[in-house]
Amino acid sequence: MSNTLCYLYLANLQNSGWWIGARRMQGEFKWQSVTGGWGTMTYTNWYNGQPDNYQGKEDCVQIVKNESPPFGWNDNECGVKLPFLCEATENYRGF
Repeated sequence: MSNTLCYLYLANLQNSGWWIGARRMQGEFKWQSVTGGWGTMTYTNWYNGQPDNYQGKEDCVQIVKNESPPFGWNDNECGVKLPFLCEATENYRGF
C-alpha cells in the first residue's frame, strides 16, 4: 500500500495512533517482517523531534494522526494499547 493510500485510509478512522511493527533493538530501529524476522529500516517518517526515547522507555514505533503534518511517526512505550497496521503477503485475502 502506498503512503498516500495508507494515509487516506487512516484519516477516516477514529484512532489517533497505530503500531506499525517497528522497534528499537540494540540502539537501532528495525522492522518486523511477515516471516517473523527483523529487518533494517530504509525508510522513516518521524515527526520533528522524534524519536526522543522519552524517559528512556520508548522503544516501539507508532504512526500518529495529527494536524500538521497529518501523519508522522513517534516512538512510544511498547506496552501502550493501540490498534496496529500489519504487513501482508501478496496473496492475503483478509480476515
